[in-house]
Amino acid sequence: MDSNALDRAHAVLRKALREVPEEHRPPPPWHVDGPLLTCPALDQIRISQWCAELLRERAPEDQRGTVDRVLAEVARFLAAPPDLKSEGSDRRLHHGLETLGEVQKGECASLVAARRAASGAATYARGKADLVFSSAAVAVSRTAKELVDDPRPISARVFLSTLDEKLMLYELASAFRERLHREPPPFAHVLFRAGDEKGKMSFWIARLASGTDGLLGRLGPGARPRWAFVEGSRDEVLASVPDPLFAAATARVVA
Repeated sequence: MDSNALDRAHAVLRKALREVPEEHRPPPPWHVDGPLLTCPALDQIRISQWCAELLRERAPEDQRGTVDRVLAEVARFLAAPPDLKSEGSDRRLHHGLETLGEVQKGECASLVAARRAASGAATYARGKADLVFSSAAVAVSRTAKELVDDPRPISARVFLSTLDEKLMLYELASAFRERLHREPPPFAHVLFRAGDEKGKMSFWIARLASGTDGLLGRLGPGARPRWAFVEGSRDEVLASVPDPLFAAATARVVA
């Protein structure tokens, strides 16, 4: 495995890649060879939740009810997470989530992932959003190893590729909300990512669920371009790409 490429992968994906034999790994580059990726903490909880749901049908009958109960509590948390910026935010709810997040010996992969989702939610509620990745890393690595042994419902390679895509989509949706102050359209596939001169993410091209393409980035003349979103056909979107990024963006989008 390319150690440099692995070092550039998000910590959650990197953990899962290291847990499986090389023949089960999707080849690099990951994150469409863009800069270091950031994924919001709440979305990392959703990744653990997805792992649990993916393997739920393989859970033993005597554990499936617990999987559902833990996931229901996680879903309730994600529907109304505490505002960590508010001093009046009620963080007491993390105590119940901590209990649900305690993994017991002999529990199946689906239940382990569900408990890691609960543990991540408890960590977030305690105001430690920067540590949620550790719970997600356990969930994805356990899921990946499980799929190496038994590729149902998907193979480990497909799981890891899908995980990479989810991380990029969560990053893009978060950036869209932060920069444009509205909900993003339903993005389906990230095609291109690029950073500014300091390496900070500042440009995305993605395919929307509708089939059109979309560009989020800093556009416009002068030294202070503004954040904007352009949606249209492939050629229309590429025509909006700044000259320094045009060749690289075209190579990725047209490929």
